[in-house]
Amino acid sequence: MKTIKILGGVVAVCFLAMGLMTEASAQYYNYGRKPSLSVSQEGGYGSYKVFVSNGDSNSRVVLYAKAQNSNLWSTVVDPIGQTDYNGSLNITTYLGSGMEQFYVTVNSQSSDTVSVGVGSCLYGCGNSGNLWFSPQNPTLNVGQSLAVSISSSGYGYNTSYYISSNSNPSVVTASVSGSILNLYGSQSGSSTINVCHNTSGSCNTIYVVVNAGQGNGNLWFSQSTVNLNQDQNSTINIYSNNQNSGAFYISSNSNYNVVSATVSGNVLSLRGVGNGSANVVVCQYNNNACATLLVSVNASNSGNIWFSPSSLNMNAGQSTTVYIYGSQNYTGSYYISSGSNSYIAAVSITGNQLTVTAYNQGSTSLVVCQSSNVSTCGTLNLTVSGGGWGQNLTFSQNNITLSSGQSANISIYGNGSYYISSNSSAYVASVSLSAGNLYVYGNTQGNTAIIVCQNSPYACGTVMVNVSGSGNTGTLNFSNTTLPVITLGQYYSYQMQAYGGTAPYNFYVVSGQLPVGLSLSQSGFISGIAQNAQSSSFQVRVSDNYGRNATASFTISGNGGVLGSSTYPNGQLISENGTVYIVYRGQKSGFASAHIFTGFGFKFSNVLNVGYNNIPSTGYIINNLNTSHPWGSWVQSGSTIYFVHEQGLVPVPSWEIFLNNRGSSSLVVPANIYDFQKPILAPMSWSDSRLN
Repeated sequence: MKTIKILGGVVAVCFLAMGLMTEASAQYYNYGRKPSLSVSQEGGYGSYKVFVSNGDSNSRVVLYAKAQNSNLWSTVVDPIGQTDYNGSLNITTYLGSGMEQFYVTVNSQSSDTVSVGVGSCLYGCGNSGNLWFSPQNPTLNVGQSLAVSISSSGYGYNTSYYISSNSNPSVVTASVSGSILNLYGSQSGSSTINVCHNTSGSCNTIYVVVNAGQGNGNLWFSQSTVNLNQDQNSTINIYSNNQNSGAFYISSNSNYNVVSATVSGNVLSLRGVGNGSANVVVCQYNNNACATLLVSVNASNSGNIWFSPSSLNMNAGQSTTVYIYGSQNYTGSYYISSGSNSYIAAVSITGNQLTVTAYNQGSTSLVVCQSSNVSTCGTLNLTVSGGGWGQNLTFSQNNITLSSGQSANISIYGNGSYYISSNSSAYVASVSLSAGNLYVYGNTQGNTAIIVCQNSPYACGTVMVNVSGSGNTGTLNFSNTTLPVITLGQYYSYQMQAYGGTAPYNFYVVSGQLPVGLSLSQSGFISGIAQNAQSSSFQVRVSDNYGRNATASFTISGNGGVLGSSTYPNGQLISENGTVYIVYRGQKSGFASAHIFTGFGFKFSNVLNVGYNNIPSTGYIINNLNTSHPWGSWVQSGSTIYFVHEQGLVPVPSWEIFLNNRGSSSLVVPANIYDFQKPILAPMSWSDSRLN
């Protein structure tokens, strides 16, 4: 048996007397126990920082390394140390100069190999275009997030990066903020993410694996470590292999003077108190499972954000803008970390402007922070008085809860004529006034603040409205959520219908997207010619004449798979009337002779005899061995399989992706030197639109 590794997958190939037969073997992951490794040069030349995570707890760690221009692995340190309770080890050690590649074993389980540049390249020699990551190829759990540092050489403070591609966004959600790549594990699987530098055009790829929920032990967090500033707040999700084993609780906090911590449900709330670090241990009743979260607080940067004006005194119903200033203006963006009693005031940030709308009398403090290489925070104090004469309007109810489609009448107590000053989310609730009554109608799930004022004497008051429910308002709904199937090359049309409301109805997509080539009009008409037969899911919201809403999910399915409606998959070898052809995108190209056919590595045992077939010919005859494999071929070089595309070679990240793109292992042939004169393209995605 011969074993072929395809990036993230494995193909086991058996050679039998009857010809070439194959079987697929899924990639093996020992969930929760395959260690992750990050290595970087630290301090002086030859000194390295080694970070191991996700290994077995309290276990011996052995470090292996390979020097530059060497093919031999050596045991550098045996052991380099021992993992802690969480399966982690963080150590800085001198290993000598010239070390370029590393891996570790924890209880005989090996990590992926990581590369660290040597010499003048510092950290970036082993990466494309002097752009690299730390950690390099991480492993996450479902529901876990991770901040990966992006570095590049020679561009000073210009840390502007963007995500060029994400092969599987349904598995890993990725975004870039400054020089940080933020990752979130959505579901089990793997994804290849390409990140580029805006100025230099340098790019590099990070390979991310998401496990199906096994953590260190039986309990883990959405972040493995947390960094806060003084007065900054953060919420961390807690996950367990057995969510029904009881509530979570804080078992210990090593330093209450550094961080305060509370638990509500499966959310751990943290607040930075003073400079230093602390270990917060969270456990679960009836499960005997615990996990430790390392929290670091930086108090030295507190106050490096300031405001103009420095504090606010406002009247209810008033709105104003505050300008934010920070010592790290060259990088990062501002966000509201904590504060703002929503009953007293609503706040939002656009750029460096903080918009404050006062609702009701009272006082609150707003903590604003800056996301940057060095995060900083500042505090703004706000006091809200009544109307212009220190008076607030009063209501029969100040806080109401409605279901979608439900209404309420609220009495207003005051003297004079009234008007609605603002409604923070008219999408959530519709409001109207009649004499001394405020009429509120719940549209869809959410919260809104309604400010009502009177003209003379001037006074204002706020009603807080919470609307519960699924988002379907009253009886308004869709008549049908089943859509016709795509047929490639044919015009597609469908008219959406709604009932239970008052026409006219307006339709619009709120999440997901229609297949490329199709569009949805405001009147609910889907039309166009789909560019491929790929299935697509999306959500549509319909609203009626009175602002009532309903939302439903839709899927448009394709009938041609990811390779279109071709009778045979790409790379299929067929024999028609004595001539052998290779199929690519529904067309066929013929081989000039048996010598040319076998010279490319193809075997007659894999040719399908189809007799006469109406597949159109490209008119191209393959008659020269001194060229790359014809389009549609699946070729192998070393442990990697590529698809030969007209624009270059497309790497295949995993065996599952290979099969989903209708690859056939019996058609895989060795690559030749001419194949790699073509450019290497972005890796193949789960449903690669380039093949349609």
